[in-house]
Amino acid sequence: MKHLIGFLMILSSLFSCAQNFEHKVIPLKDASSLNSLLDATVDKRLVLLGEASHGTHEYYFWRDKISRRLIAEQNFNFIAVEGDFASLSHLNNYVKNVPGAASNAKEVLLKLDRWPTWMWANEEVVELAEWLRNHNDQLPQNKKVGFYGMDVYDEWNSKKVVLELLKTTDQAAYKYVKNQYGCFAPHIGDSWKYADAIRAGKKKCAIATKNVVDYVRDNRVKLKALPDDT
Repeated sequence: MKHLIGFLMILSSLFSCAQNFEHKVIPLKDASSLNSLLDATVDKRLVLLGEASHGTHEYYFWRDKISRRLIAEQNFNFIAVEGDFASLSHLNNYVKNVPGAASNAKEVLLKLDRWPTWMWANEEVVELAEWLRNHNDQLPQNKKVGFYGMDVYDEWNSKKVVLELLKTTDQAAYKYVKNQYGCFAPHIGDSWKYADAIRAGKKKCAIATKNVVDYVRDNRVKLKALPDDT
């Protein structure tokens, strides 16, 4: 009997919660459905868009529509997504029409090779990126809207990108950073191998990594050839 009463109480609370939310729900039918949401973001510096699942068309579709309006109507100046910074930097170069960038967004996204590739390599993101490229073409270079990955999971590719960039811009910086990254040489490409080595008492590379960050930050003015987004 106690279990039945407890079950009924929980069920009742669920219905009550649903009713409380019902008057707040805004059905998404067309672009005008977003008006109240956009009104609420007028004085905001950041707008965070979540999702209940990865890879669902509707979430990508409406985030696209919201992002376009935030950029076009309220002058938001970047999009940051749950993706690898190094890999998506190529998409950022494309939407900003940086010299040497890919010829189209799909070309960039098809080169993503770390699972789950479908999370950003899909038609909805292609459409948003192409729209952003066209939008940016009307703006001066220092005002173009960026598209960034904010994850740092792909550490080996990130190190490779840093070294490639410095090798073509500043030899002194390249040699210094390469020497610091040498700490990772025994584990290159295998994060689990590095973790196992740390557990076994081997040398940590945290200080070397921090040295690189500090060096680039402290010498940013001298590294004039680096892109502003670096």
